Formats: sequence, C-alpha cells, structure tokens
Amino acid sequence: MKRTQVRMNFEGHAIKLAIDTGSHVTYLVYGGWYESLYGSGSCKYLISGCYFCPPTDPCDLDSLLRQDVYVVRYTDGSSMKYVYRKVTLKVGNRKINDLHVGLMVNSSDVTTSVQPLALLGLSLQRAELQAGSPRPSHLQQLMERGAIPHFTIAIRVSKVYHGLT
Repeated sequence: MKRTQVRMNFEGHAIKLAIDTGSHVTYLVYGGWYESLYGSGSCKYLISGCYFCPPTDPCDLDSLLRQDVYVVRYTDGSSMKYVYRKVTLKVGNRKINDLHVGLMVNSSDVTTSVQPLALLGLSLQRAELQAGSPRPSHLQQLMERGAIPHFTIAIRVSKVYHGLT
C-alpha cells in the first residue's frame, strides 16, 4: 500500500486500486469500455490502469453489457455502472481463482474530465445488503478461498497522509 492505493495483479494486469473501507464492492476499470471512449492504448495513461479479459476467457463491452448491470450513485452526484466477472488475483506466487469483481462499464466522471478509479472495497457487507446482494464481499471471498484467516484488515500508517482518516 502506498498512500491510499494498493497495486494488485489481476490476470497479468497491474491495477492500482484506491482503498475504500466504507464499501464492500471491488471493481476495476474495464479497458474495452475506457478505450472505446479515448482510443486504443489510452489505458496506459489511466492512473489505475485497465483490466482486459484474458484470451482464455474473452469478453467485450457488448457481451458484458448483456449481463446484469449494477449502478452505484455517490453523494457528490456522480455515478458508475459495473458488471461482475470472475477473475484471478495473483499475490506473490499464489493465484486466487474465481474472485467476483466488478468491471466498470460506465462512469459519469468521464463527462467531467475526471479519471475513473479502480476501487478495493475492504468493508464487510452490511447485513441488510447480504440477502439481496449478487456477490459476497471481497474480504468474504478471500476468506472462503483460504487466502486470509479472518474478516480482519490492518493498515499500518507510517505518517499521516491526506485521505487517511
């Protein structure tokens, strides 16, 4: 973790995710969507980087949009749309398969020239959402796969940084 972000490897794509302890949802910026707006190769300029489906399990924007699309609305009025996809996370020499993460397929931020962010949701899922939620939280999935022993996170802060509260 550096400042308020962590770099993670999803199927060979190094993605820089903003850490959010207030959300249970983890999502990545889908490169097919982002490059449909800004042109081929534009993902290399995106701060978070983009996720592209691997050749062994291909996808495109049209096929993703035929799935259930979920909308998140933020208090500042912005919104984001995502779909779920099973991905593989590589941590050191270990691969954690079949993690459900969101792939961003639209964001109102792009209309205001703000770059969309990939997000690592580290919160537990609220009880009232569990019954209707399509997927378990990121932490719950990691625990179910034996990657972490408990629903616990620890963040060591060596110095105060804007954004950490």
